[in-house]
Amino acid sequence: MFTIPGSGGSAGGGYLQLTTPNNHAALFLTCNYGFPGDNEAFWFATAPSVTAGTVKIFNVVDGRTPQMFADLQYNSGGQDRAFANTSFQGTWPYHAVFSAVEGANVSRFDVTVFGSAGGPCTVLLYSFGLGSASVIHP
Repeated sequence: MFTIPGSGGSAGGGYLQLTTPNNHAALFLTCNYGFPGDNEAFWFATAPSVTAGTVKIFNVVDGRTPQMFADLQYNSGGQDRAFANTSFQGTWPYHAVFSAVEGANVSRFDVTVFGSAGGPCTVLLYSFGLGSASVIHP
């Protein structure tokens, strides 16, 4: 279980960063990061070897159409956003399974996220193939 501060810092709240074991991809779960109510889930390519097609991303959020992406690439910022049809904002609470598949390397992050606008967020995490987990609070 992780708690992400909901306010303070230079950009607002914070985010939880979950990386794959080879540190090629990272999932970011925001909590009031850019503004009160900011609640996003998106991926970053964190290694130059990641080019379009090398990592497949799956976002499965309860109650939403499952998503599959094969466009993750280094130096492209946040990609493969889970809540594209709601201006990239989810609603608390939510449950989702996020997966990254790179060849034989599979990472699966099963999360339940609770929070509120301006308050802290709690993330319950069950993972397979987790490299590291860090709460970032600027």
